[in-house]
Amino acid sequence: MCWTNNKGRVHCYDAPRKWFYENSLFIDDDTFFIYKVPVQFVGKKKIYSASDGGFFYYYGTVKQTDTGSVLNLTMHNCDYCGREMKIDTTTGFTYPVSKIESYKLTKLPKGLKIGNVVYSNAKQADKYYPPKKMFYYDSNNISRIDPKEQYQLISTGIKNFLQTKQLKLDNDTLRISLDRINNHAIIETLDSNKLHIDTTGIVFRYYTQKQLKALTASSNRPIRYIEVGQIIDYWKAARVSIDYVISLPKSVHKFSEYQLSNLFEYNKVGAAYLLIEKLPENSIELIEQK
Repeated sequence: MCWTNNKGRVHCYDAPRKWFYENSLFIDDDTFFIYKVPVQFVGKKKIYSASDGGFFYYYGTVKQTDTGSVLNLTMHNCDYCGREMKIDTTTGFTYPVSKIESYKLTKLPKGLKIGNVVYSNAKQADKYYPPKKMFYYDSNNISRIDPKEQYQLISTGIKNFLQTKQLKLDNDTLRISLDRINNHAIIETLDSNKLHIDTTGIVFRYYTQKQLKALTASSNRPIRYIEVGQIIDYWKAARVSIDYVISLPKSVHKFSEYQLSNLFEYNKVGAAYLLIEKLPENSIELIEQK
């Protein structure tokens, strides 16, 4: 894993240790699949990495030219790699730019040579090879961070949060912050009329962050409320982070209770959001005040 900078100087990853890519080639009909895995040699022992250098997925077909065979490879996916990204200014979605490379293909007596890499026959059953879907374009690589007015997603997330049965309501009242927060900044102020949640047996009260702070200051008991955080909107999926916050006035003493948070992940099915897996467990954080 070395490269040459614009001044002609060679740099190697994690020097003075030496890292390499072990390339595995699988040919299915006329399509070539190449899986690149980072490895390190310590003495004569080969060590596979969990993430160093990234895992590359290439696929492509051979083209015959006047000067010989050329293999055109496309990389849509790469684990633990930096990727060039572009933003669609119309929709706000960010998507990775696919990488295309071409190499001379040469037949050898006991294998193939692609560019400067020689491949020889191996027992594929002895080695892991990723499923083919990893090589092709995944539409969920298209995403946008914190889009506004995601009312259906937020409503579904709050409904699922209630289904965990751990939220401690104030009698029959559930407070919801209209200000959506990420990294301590207000992303948007929600319109409560656009949130559609089953209100059976529950009274919903909506507050801005300013109102919640004032309510806490004037109260002599804990103020609990739902706060919606980061949203990531994928092409065919979505995730929303939601907290159940405990806000304590200074007059409350000898208090100890767990605050809740959860990350709900969904597949998009039409206009609905369906949990990818079973209802996730809440994360807890101990809130104390002596």
